[in-house]
Amino acid sequence: MVAPSRERRELRHSFRALGLRVRHTASGRVRVEVIHTDILRKPIPLPRVPGDPNSVDLQAVTVGVTQLGRPWQLELPGTHFLGGGATGAGKGSVAWSIVAGVGPGIAAGTVVVWVIDPKGGAEFGYGMGWFDRFAYDNTHGALELLREAARVMLARLARIRTKPTARCIPRPTSR
Repeated sequence: MVAPSRERRELRHSFRALGLRVRHTASGRVRVEVIHTDILRKPIPLPRVPGDPNSVDLQAVTVGVTQLGRPWQLELPGTHFLGGGATGAGKGSVAWSIVAGVGPGIAAGTVVVWVIDPKGGAEFGYGMGWFDRFAYDNTHGALELLREAARVMLARLARIRTKPTARCIPRPTSR
C-alpha cells in the first residue's frame, strides 16, 4: 500500500501544483482543490468596510482571503477564535483586520472591544481610543481586565442558563 503522503505528493506533481487538498464531501465523493499559485505570498490590502454601522455583519466579519481567493470570514458571536504563529507570522494583522471589520460598529457604539496587549501597548496602543477597555501590561491591569471579562461572561451565562437556545447575543449594554 502506498503511503497517503506519497500519494498526495504524486497527485500534486501530476497537476504541477503547489498544493493539493482532498476533502470528503459525501458518501463516495471527494472534492479535490488544486492550488497553482500562492496568493498569500504577498500582503493583501485590508478589506474596506462601508462606514454604515448596519453594514457590520458579526456573523461574517471579513478578515482576509483564503488560499483559494475566497473571503476569510469569522463568526464572532458565540464562538472563540485562537490565532497562533511564530514571530512575524501576522497574528497582529489578523487581530487588526477583525478590528477594522467591526470598525463602523465601534464608531457607532454598537460593538465594544476589550483588548489586552501584554507588550506594553506596542501591538495595539495605536487603537487605544477605539477600545472600550484596554490593558497594556502583563500584570495587574491585564489580570483585572481578564477577571472583568470572566465576570461578564458568567453573568451572561446565568441569564441564558434556563433558555432553550443557550446562545447569548452580547450587546454593548449587556454587562
